[in-house]
Order: sequence, then C-alpha cells, then structure tokens
Amino acid sequence: MPTYPQPGYVSFEEASRKASMWGLVLFYMLMSLNVVALLYALYLVPPEIMKDHVCPFYFLIPFPPFIIGSDFSITGYAAVIYFFLMAGAIFLSFYSLIRRDGKRLFDIGSRLLSDGEPTREVKEDYDDNSFVLVGELFMAILFFDIVFIIFLAIIGQEMHTPEFLEEADTWELMVALAVASVWEEVVSRVLLIGVPLLIGKGLSKRTASHTSPEAGSSGEKRWYNYLVGGGFKITPVTALLILISSLLFGLAHASSWDYFKVIPVVLSGLAFGYLFVRKGVQASIILHFAFDYLGILPDALGSGEGDAMNVFIGLFLLVLLFVGALMFYKYARRFLRYTGELFVGGSDGKRDYGHR
Repeated sequence: MPTYPQPGYVSFEEASRKASMWGLVLFYMLMSLNVVALLYALYLVPPEIMKDHVCPFYFLIPFPPFIIGSDFSITGYAAVIYFFLMAGAIFLSFYSLIRRDGKRLFDIGSRLLSDGEPTREVKEDYDDNSFVLVGELFMAILFFDIVFIIFLAIIGQEMHTPEFLEEADTWELMVALAVASVWEEVVSRVLLIGVPLLIGKGLSKRTASHTSPEAGSSGEKRWYNYLVGGGFKITPVTALLILISSLLFGLAHASSWDYFKVIPVVLSGLAFGYLFVRKGVQASIILHFAFDYLGILPDALGSGEGDAMNVFIGLFLLVLLFVGALMFYKYARRFLRYTGELFVGGSDGKRDYGHR
C-alpha cells in the first residue's frame, strides 16, 4: 500500500512571517507611490504656497481641546523653506532607515528563503528590523481601521471628516500631510516621550535600565539620543509615556474630526510611540507618512491616470487587509503579553522587549 508524505505542521509564527514577507513587498510598492507624490509636491507646492500663509506650530496639551495653535504664520520664501524642511525630514528618515537596516533586511530575507530551518537569531533579526516593523504595523493598523469603520456603519454612526480635507486643493493637502507626518511626531513623540526620558535621565543619572545593549557597553546615551529616540527598552516607564502620548495624540484629533476618530488614532499612536522608543523618530515618521500620503498621488494626477492608480492601490490594500489580520493578531498578542509582564507580572524593568 503506497504511503504518502504527511503535510508538515506550519506554526502561526512561520505562517505570519511568510505572509509578512509578501505583504512587505506590496507595502513598499505602495510606499514608492508616496515618495513619488512627495517628489511631485516639491514641484507643485512652491508656487502656490508663496501666495498663502502657513501656521507652522501647534502643540498638544493635557486638557481640552488637547491641541493649541499659534497666531504666528509665515508666507513667501519662508513658507517654501518650511515645506522643504518637512519634506527633507521625511527623505532623511528614509535614508537613515535604509543606511541602518536596508542591507540587513535583504541578508535576513535571503536566509529566510533559503533551504533549511532559519535560526532563532535570523527570525529575531527579521522581527526587529525597522522596515519589517513599519510595514507590519501599517498592515495591522489598516486592518483595525477597516474593521472599526465597518463597526461604525453597523451601529449607524458616521465618522465626521474635517471640511479642510474635503475642500482643500491637492497642494494644500500635500503641505498639511507632510507637516503632520513630521511635526506631529515631534510634538507627540519627541516632546512627550523623549523629553521626559531625558529629564528622568538628568534626575537619576541612571540610564542603563532604559537602554538596550546596542547603546554601548556602559548603556550611556547622549542627550540628543533621547530626542531622536531609538535603542530604548519597553519598560514600565517607556510604556507609560507611550500610552500618555498616544491618548493625547488621539484626543487632539477629536476637535477637527470627532470622538469616534480617537480610538483608531490612539492605536496608531501606540505604534508610532513603540517605533520611536525602539527604532527612533525616523521610523515613526515613515509610518505616519505611509498613512497620510496614501492615495494623494491619484488626486494629484486627476481623472484618467489617477482613476487607474486608485484601482491599483485598492487591490493592493485589499491584499494587505488580509495580511493585516494576521499582523493585528500578532501585535495584539504581543501587546497583551507585554502589558501583563510589565504591570501585572512585576517586571524588574531590565528585560528587553524588543526581540519578540
């Protein structure tokens, strides 16, 4: 009687990693459209913004309305320079991640795709790579956002969209969303996570419990490392700061959107904060940019090419939605485990939660 080979058992970890690799390919293809859109904005925006006024600064506060602006505004060449600085910060963030983790990602990917079982170190390197974290978190948040919108539709609620987003010209959206990708990370992550950690470091003079091994043999960090983030552990202190910054970040959107927007924005804030702590503000800027500039290129191109590109983006997002279900489960499970170990299990604050 002939015997047939039994199908091998595929663990959730292996299945999610394979799905992740395919999802990352699609995600960074979409991200390339965002980059093209930002390059196009460098051409489209300057003549228009020269004739307008830009209010460049706003800040988060811990009480309603949770966000305050400034009467200070700029125009002319100052506005052009400001936009170029915001776009430059995005491009610099890409360059920083590529220089640090780009080659590593290809090396890790080739080892994962080669014959044989990859080692634990290879798997951990993949899970901890900046490009992997950005892409997987994007897919996880995308899944949650779609599910949340469907839930609101079921209960008969409609999320209010700010009039500015519906009435603004394309160049105005390009400016506002580029600024949001950078400045919101400054006021939400640098000021609400990095600065408190820096103050805490100055008060205690003990940073070893918050820094990961790659920070150096002594665990010491220079003051500017706190402002750009990266290389920190997820400890009760950093986790609490991530939570506080995420709540304020979400509540700040209620005034221009509505309170139904708070929940998905808080979830995004948790992802941005995690990236800031583990990989630096450049990683959180890239993830923020991925959401904010998604679909803006078809708007800029108008009907015809823009309509075809919208179909293309929609198909990609549909695939990413299914991968995102796996990614959401993966990170939700990780979040619950972290929370239990940090606040319920009496963590000593010395474990490194980055490689999971």
